[in-house]
Amino acid sequence: VFGLSFEYFRGIIECIILCYFSILYQEIDYINEGRNADRFRRDFRNIKWVRVPVSDSKFVFSLWLI
Repeated sequence: VFGLSFEYFRGIIECIILCYFSILYQEIDYINEGRNADRFRRDFRNIKWVRVPVSDSKFVFSLWLI
């Protein structure tokens, strides 16, 4: 299509897939999510109707969060 090769499109698709999985992996990293929740709680601490559960950092691991 428009003189572009299959290899060109393949490279674009591979880049999209790698970027997607990188972002997806970050989203399921519960240590990172715990930090995000702490930051969110800190940023919105003066808004009375915002509630964020507190997680104990002793029990936060990459694959699960308590």
